[in-house]
Amino acid sequence: MPTAILLFLAILLALSFEFVNGFHDTANAVATVIYTHTLKPSQAVVWSGMWNFIGVLTSSGAVAFGIVALLPVELVINVGSGAGFARGRQCECRRALGAARQSVGPGAR
Repeated sequence: MPTAILLFLAILLALSFEFVNGFHDTANAVATVIYTHTLKPSQAVVWSGMWNFIGVLTSSGAVAFGIVALLPVELVINVGSGAGFARGRQCECRRALGAARQSVGPGAR
């Protein structure tokens, strides 16, 4: 399969997952507010939608960038080369993790 098709399918799968996962998160939050009679159901749905939209607009991606920062540089650079954790890169990963710990300071875990 061409790379573009695989990329499109991966993005479609990720968006589908986020869409369904959002239903569950919103339902849990709205159910709590409705059950405690804090808001009426229609108000709770509008309130939840408004804050979810504001969250999307104001998010900085700090969590995603933090996770990427934990990855070894070699793994990030060699994304398309087939190199990964299962191909004998554990030693380099440990070396990169050690360097990251030293840069944070003593006693950091």
